[in-house]
Amino acid sequence: MNEPDIWIVTALSIEARPLIDGWGLRRMDDLGRFERWQGDAYGLIVSGVGPTASAAATAALLTHRASLQQSLPLVVNLGFAGSRNRDQAIGELVLVNRVRAVDAQREFIPEILFRHELPEGSLGTHSRPVIQPEPGVVETDLVDMEAAGFLEAARAFLPIHRAQVIKLVSDHLDGRPIDKAALQAHLKDQLETIELVIAAAASMENTACPRLDAALQVAFDALRERCRLTDAQSSQVHDWLIAAMLRGQPTTEAQTALEAVIAAPPAHKRERNALVEHLRDALKPGVE
Repeated sequence: MNEPDIWIVTALSIEARPLIDGWGLRRMDDLGRFERWQGDAYGLIVSGVGPTASAAATAALLTHRASLQQSLPLVVNLGFAGSRNRDQAIGELVLVNRVRAVDAQREFIPEILFRHELPEGSLGTHSRPVIQPEPGVVETDLVDMEAAGFLEAARAFLPIHRAQVIKLVSDHLDGRPIDKAALQAHLKDQLETIELVIAAAASMENTACPRLDAALQVAFDALRERCRLTDAQSSQVHDWLIAAMLRGQPTTEAQTALEAVIAAPPAHKRERNALVEHLRDALKPGVE
């Protein structure tokens, strides 16, 4: 029996319950220590709290999927997140377009290659709860404790556009108690919207991640060597190049962007980081 091709990764049972009830999911054998639920269209796994737990659950799920030799799934990290923007209503859904692993200082950019009606925003994944943070501590629109771990694990198994992050605003980081029942009601009320976004993401081409063409690979290798990119920066630039290809951006444009940087390599770390940011903007227009 084939498993569903859409899988949701939540951190908490209170996030999972409206989905389980709304989609009529059945309890299945656990994957290791991770609770697993399944229906005809959707599957769900509960990871526990924190980036390490989310990464472990996602890796366990995708390792299991690989053993079945079925088509590549779409995986979605869905759950609650705090917002520093008081104009965002409690219960509002946000499709995340940039995730920063705050402790590790790494960045992941989910590739949103489909049409949707949700607001987009950036998210910072912290290893500890963020409650009434000092000014400047939170530099992203939203904060959570799982998305970066989820994306880091997913990218080891899937093309980058097959992993998405949807968050529901749970609080405004002001220390006020969270109404868990109200949040579950918000999630239940927005199931139809969630389904539409997931369906749009799932409709994108379900194929293995393409390789860089020969000329672009040569330029990428030269960039990595001349600019002394870190492993994290190399992975990011590679992801952006693949994403540009998936969007149909001409490879000559990407190659030109790389060669412009190679021609004037950075002299120090700060300049190198700025050049990587410049490349991000050149290869992924519209990311702030």
